Amino acid sequence: NYQRFPGNTMFFLNGRFMTLKGKYTGLITYSLVIVPGGLYLGFVAPWLWHNVSAGVPLVFSYLFALCVSSLFKGSTSDPGILPRGVHITAADNEDTFIPTDYLYPVTINIQNRKRSANDPNLGSLKYCETCLIWRPPRASHCSNCNNCVDFHDHHCTWLNNCVGRRNYRYFFWFVTSATIACFLMTASSLYTVLKFRALNHLSLAVALRQTHMMSVAFFLVLYGALASLYPLILMTCHIFLICRGETTHEFL
Repeated sequence: NYQRFPGNTMFFLNGRFMTLKGKYTGLITYSLVIVPGGLYLGFVAPWLWHNVSAGVPLVFSYLFALCVSSLFKGSTSDPGILPRGVHITAADNEDTFIPTDYLYPVTINIQNRKRSANDPNLGSLKYCETCLIWRPPRASHCSNCNNCVDFHDHHCTWLNNCVGRRNYRYFFWFVTSATIACFLMTASSLYTVLKFRALNHLSLAVALRQTHMMSVAFFLVLYGALASLYPLILMTCHIFLICRGETTHEFL
């Protein structure tokens, strides 16, 4: 029952969406994505549509929609929170006493079709004293959300949510679409500035004062050049981790 959920998670719309309590950095992320995207679609895209090609605005619109929807899904969906109190102890009715045996990790053989019986795939199980469960391999307890998350990758401050088994794909599509959309916005805005200047035989300083569109396009060139670096680094790192079959938590 989400109304009695003990973690640091806030639910809304009858439990359909969730986010971390008391943190609003996710709103900053939405602003950093939606505001420049809206400026591009409102000022630069119409000029490109009528003077260059409709293809660039259409491609950007698709990437922008994918970016915003992935951001929303990644920041409000369940990352893979494990149920609490599944593996209770015999002493649970006598307070919160944890048996000594539960304080040490247990090594088990994880079944894997690619390994033979003579080549065991050993994994470690650890008992979570907060959630009262034996965490499965690759799960971890997030101190921010106060939840055990299956296939825990990391806690993303910008999403205001953990990234785990159930929302990793949304996180990856968000950083990927944001990177490509940012590059497209920067390149097409720069082309718009140079093309408008050439068509009207104006210097750059004079051209920027001609219309609001030119001022917005020049701002988007600067913003896009800076803003594309962070999602590019994230996308590159996670492609590297996917190829290695590791999570951020395991790699670090």
